[in-house]
Amino acid sequence: PDFRGKGHGSAILNELLLCGQSILGVEIKKAFAVIFPNNHASMRAFEKAGFVFFKAHSDGDAWYYTYTKKLEESS
Repeated sequence: PDFRGKGHGSAILNELLLCGQSILGVEIKKAFAVIFPNNHASMRAFEKAGFVFFKAHSDGDAWYYTYTKKLEESS
């Protein structure tokens, strides 16, 4: 709880997305996330990292987010 709301989740996601090659051994060009609709903190963290809402599950119990690496980040 002491670390919530301080941008740590966003920072970790950004680092992973931007430095995927050195962290995971692969360049991350596209990623997907499934978030429960009442998990506002996760939504904010993923949106700050560049994910955008894609669609809601048909029964509304999950929201799908997608991330696509921007061209200027590829260089």
